[in-house]
Amino acid sequence: RWLDALPEHPLLASESAPLSLHAALNRHLALSAWYRLHRPDPQRAFEHADAMLRMLQANEEVYTAKPNVRDQIIFLYLDCCLELQRFDDFLGLIDKYWKPTPPNQPTADAVQHGYRLWTLEVGYALQSRNTHRIVKKLDALKKFYIDNADNIPAHSRITNLFSTIRICREAKRMDDASFWTQQMLQQPTDIRPDPHAEFIIME
Repeated sequence: RWLDALPEHPLLASESAPLSLHAALNRHLALSAWYRLHRPDPQRAFEHADAMLRMLQANEEVYTAKPNVRDQIIFLYLDCCLELQRFDDFLGLIDKYWKPTPPNQPTADAVQHGYRLWTLEVGYALQSRNTHRIVKKLDALKKFYIDNADNIPAHSRITNLFSTIRICREAKRMDDASFWTQQMLQQPTDIRPDPHAEFIIME
């Protein structure tokens, strides 16, 4: 009941309730998550993600010291764009989300940024049926995976591997498909899909 009534909470119900920039950001973050995960409404979730992005753009200096917060805002906005198939909005920002992963002992934030970026690119390719972007990014994604595979959460690792194999097969990039298939086959059997079922789904 408490979660059902969350948008009616005094700190969330009104745009004038937050007393600081950070409180306003947290309000939009909470409501965007509520409309994405609890009572799905992709348009309302996007509206709150868009509000956060506009806050970021108007107060860039506030977020410079906390790039993980900046990344969270941009990722949420881009993910909402994909859910609504707002591909022009997605393409207008996704390149700003690309940035190099530190080469030595990358931080947890940098690894998270990398596998979220991979998730966004495969999501765009599958939903738009346009593989041109991700084909150009395959070498960068391959390097990221080789460097950081053990630090990518199992669910993200398996989902992205499966999607990337499917995309490579559809794009007739069979050498790339073979590489990603080998990576899938190396995953523990308790988390990877059955290979036979996997290829039946892809056909």
